[in-house]
Amino acid sequence: MKKPKLFLVLIALVFYSAAVSAAMASSISQYGITWTFDQEYETGQFVNGDYWVLGPVTVTSVTPVWDGNKNGSMLDPVPGADQSYDTRINDWYRYNDSTRVRFPTTINGIKSLISVRGVDNYNYSSSQKSAVHSAAVLTIVNEAVPAGTFRPAFVAGSKTFYGTSQVNYGLLPNLPAPPNVPDLSGVMKMPWLYHGPKTFGEELIFPFSDTGSPYP
Repeated sequence: MKKPKLFLVLIALVFYSAAVSAAMASSISQYGITWTFDQEYETGQFVNGDYWVLGPVTVTSVTPVWDGNKNGSMLDPVPGADQSYDTRINDWYRYNDSTRVRFPTTINGIKSLISVRGVDNYNYSSSQKSAVHSAAVLTIVNEAVPAGTFRPAFVAGSKTFYGTSQVNYGLLPNLPAPPNVPDLSGVMKMPWLYHGPKTFGEELIFPFSDTGSPYP
């Protein structure tokens, strides 16, 4: 019997989520975070499982709610700029309240709404640097997204949509899978919020529950 090929393993990891048909919804939940709308909107999922909603859309609330210190949301964050997710890391990665999204809010155009769930009883340490427990991205689009589409970048700037039909599988190496390949289906699913200062700060907003370590 032939050994499973490494490129098949890679494909399975990248495209772990099957295409989901668009549906009407008044709320969306992912990774313990829920966005609630003022009415039903057309929604769907990208190939990695992240959600999109057809705008313009009014988001009335996000849970867990902002409690004055954690569980913040940002819209199209600027790479290298301040963060608006958590005040408790202000000494290391400056918090900016002016860029924190307030709800209800109406969002037009192609935008990325990032919401986080903060770590409870956070205390910075070498084993627990991040103040973010989990993170999710809701992409607002101006037309329905075809099945098999990748989520675009969640930071400020142009948002290009690519599809699985554009993947050149012939470029993937055709190698035997090594023995004892770990199951990676449950890690690195969440967006990596590495949009902080290049020298320091990124590890403070990394979604810790995704791998349990800032450097998988």
